[in-house]
This record gives sequence, C-alpha cells and structure tokens, in this order.
Amino acid sequence: MRITAGLPKIILCDDHELFLTGIRDILVKSGGFLVEKVFTRSSDCIKYLYTSEPDLLITDLNIDTHDGFEIVNEVKIRKLKTLVVILTAYEEPFLVEKARKMGACAYLSKTTSSNELLQTLENAEPSKFITNIREKSQLSSFENLEAQFTGKYRLSKQEINIIKLVLEGKTNQEIGNTLFISKHTAETHRRNIYKKLGISGFVSLQQFARNHGIV
Repeated sequence: MRITAGLPKIILCDDHELFLTGIRDILVKSGGFLVEKVFTRSSDCIKYLYTSEPDLLITDLNIDTHDGFEIVNEVKIRKLKTLVVILTAYEEPFLVEKARKMGACAYLSKTTSSNELLQTLENAEPSKFITNIREKSQLSSFENLEAQFTGKYRLSKQEINIIKLVLEGKTNQEIGNTLFISKHTAETHRRNIYKKLGISGFVSLQQFARNHGIV
C-alpha cells in the first residue's frame, strides 16, 4: 500500500452515522490507520478530494441522493493514487464488476467482519481487486439484473422497459408510442412501478436506477 508518511490516512463516506462511527472506531482502535476525515455527504467527500489525496477511501454506494460510484469516478478522473474500498449492502455481481472496472481496489459486503476489513485494508494494492461477494449464479449481468427485478421487486419486463424510457425523459404519450400501448396504460404502469418500489417521483426513480445498474 502507498503510504504518504506515518500511518495510512483514510477518509470515510457513508450517510448512516451510526455505521460510520463504528467503522471509524474499528480503524482507530486497530492502531494501524489514521482516520483523516469522515463524511455523511458524498458532495463534501468529492470536494475534499479536490485538494487532498488520502491513502485510502472507504465509501458506501448509496449515499444521500448520490451514487458512490461518482466518488470512485472522481478519484479516477483526477488520477489520484487513493485506493478505494467500497463497503456496501448491495451484493449484486454486476455492481462488483463495475467497481473493478472503475478501478476500486476492493468491494466488500457490510456484513464483513472487522478483522476481514482490516486485513483487506492492509493488503490493498492498485494492481489487485479484492471482494468477498460470492457469485450468486452463473447468469450474465443482464440476466442477473432482470432476475432481481422480476423476483425481488416484482417488476415485469414491460415495466423495466418503461423505467428506461422514463429516465430518457419520455412522456407517457411517447412511452405509449414506443411500446405500442395507450397513454393511459403507460401512465398506469408508471404508477405501479412507483408503488412496487416504494418511491415517488423522477429523482427517486433515477437514484434507484443508478444503484441497480440501469443507467
């Protein structure tokens, strides 16, 4: 692991303060890391990276109204040497693969033990990728995604298509024309999608889509 001076410097980003406090305590008590900053807002974390280059960054994927991949991308485009560890409740294989391709050095489940977390941080290197997420099936990423939506969220293939069209900014009439259904049917599907996902409005749907690899 690249170390600037002394103990490896770490910043943390997670909007669950209790979890954030727990991770910070684990790192401090280990005696092997210096927790430089903690953030509950992804925008604050990104701003910090404008002027600082910590050795390690631990981030969740779902943070306030943003996607944790935005932070990973910030590290990438600024060509920082900061090693990024994603610590999240999302265990979908396509998200693990996305993290690897974006240059994260590790992708861990939030069920990870403190010892495993510390071991991962100690062994973190830019040339290798570490994950404790087990492959759930041999399906392709798209099939995994579709199976998740049709199973867990009870979304039909038609509704998945409608989500994509909504995110493209299509009106109900335009969605109807594209899928050869009436404007009323498109509107009904849209209401059902919001109900099934327990969300309301475009912004919430956009966040859901980012978190689940639709966009």
